[in-house]
Amino acid sequence: MPAYTTSGPRARRSSLIALVIATAVLYLAADVLIPLAIAILLAFLAAPAVRRLERWKLSRLAATVVVSAVGFGVIFGIGAIAATQAVSLAATLPA
Repeated sequence: MPAYTTSGPRARRSSLIALVIATAVLYLAADVLIPLAIAILLAFLAAPAVRRLERWKLSRLAATVVVSAVGFGVIFGIGAIAATQAVSLAATLPA
């Protein structure tokens, strides 16, 4: 009985088919996976701040609300500054 090898043409073909299927699934699921990945990243970034607020005797819900509010405030603040700068730049450009 011949030994099973993982480098034969059948194994390479199977690997290629699996790679094509995995790529297609990731491409088709990108609309769901990208926001999910961003949410996971934001959760990891917010976790230390939430833990610190919990140590200061805030409930987990209150700590999460505070961290989320501060995060949204920072995002909106940066957006407001960028908008002001864009309007200022547009005003100085020649017509």
